Amino acid sequence: MTARHLLRFMVLVMGVAAWAITLEAPAHAHGGGTSATNWLSRVTDAPDLDGVAWRVEGGDERLEVRNTSSRPLIVRGYDGEPYLRVGPDGVWGNARSPATYLNTDRLAAVDVPARADAEAQPVWQKLSSEPVWIWHDHRVHWMAPEPPPQVTEADGKRVTVLDWSVPFRYAGEDRAVRGQLDWVPAPPFWPWVVAAVVLLTPIGALGLRSRPRADRWPGLAERPAWLLAGVATLGLLVPASRLLASADPWAALIGPVLPAVLLAVLGLMGARRALRSDYAGFVALGLGSAMVLAGVGLLQVPDVLRSQIPAVLPFTVVRILVACAIAQALPVLIAAVLGTRLLQPAAEV
Repeated sequence: MTARHLLRFMVLVMGVAAWAITLEAPAHAHGGGTSATNWLSRVTDAPDLDGVAWRVEGGDERLEVRNTSSRPLIVRGYDGEPYLRVGPDGVWGNARSPATYLNTDRLAAVDVPARADAEAQPVWQKLSSEPVWIWHDHRVHWMAPEPPPQVTEADGKRVTVLDWSVPFRYAGEDRAVRGQLDWVPAPPFWPWVVAAVVLLTPIGALGLRSRPRADRWPGLAERPAWLLAGVATLGLLVPASRLLASADPWAALIGPVLPAVLLAVLGLMGARRALRSDYAGFVALGLGSAMVLAGVGLLQVPDVLRSQIPAVLPFTVVRILVACAIAQALPVLIAAVLGTRLLQPAAEV
């Protein structure tokens, strides 16, 4: 593989990653369990009850209640009927509640069976032995694929879309947990990439400080290779932190996470081989850089363009890692192309 072929391959990888981004972007725009979103739904007022805690997971995706007290808590459905019972004997769902079926889809795009009747006596079915449950509650998020007009009119500023309330019954009293749904645009991402380029390019360029003789190329290969290895290793924290932050089954995470992990591992392998500082090593260095650029960098761009990222790592840390994964391509590409040019094997006669 010549330097020209290497450059073409990197452009191809970038194109494939960009195509993948266009496929993922619509889902990322309005949340979906493992997707980033600009929606932020949060609890603003909850009764002070020992052992009872409420939170919203995934920006605006799911409502969670945890009840470790000795008394059961009954969550009301959309018609005021008993929907969930959470308490010391675990979690029970009412099979006659319409909410049981409507909550299986974020936008309630389901057919409610005829047996669902909010006026009927509850038919409790055990869902879990643990006193905690998380579910799509349509009262805590926006019920449409597109945001409402006030978001467009906000001109890129944070705006409150609605105040919500979820009623429940505890210790013989009717209560409610209340919250607020906001649209929170993310700050621009390009300054992070520019800062990463400014930081990483001089590091990779240290290998170019001497005359380009074949016996000096080890100094050129070693620094960008270790740079790439570090970025690939740290970049794996991004998909890993998404796994840890999500309540979805592992199978649902294979699509967005596994490709990034595999490509980052390939990038790390390419960097390791590049330490040999021969022609094949420089080819591996370039290919590995392209993989890190795609798997840890470009494929994560739809996430960092949103304000709410489903990850254990802080928002700023995720953005730094993704920016570095993109910026590492410049110094490593320079080293890889120059290395393959100078060390290209002689043509066989």
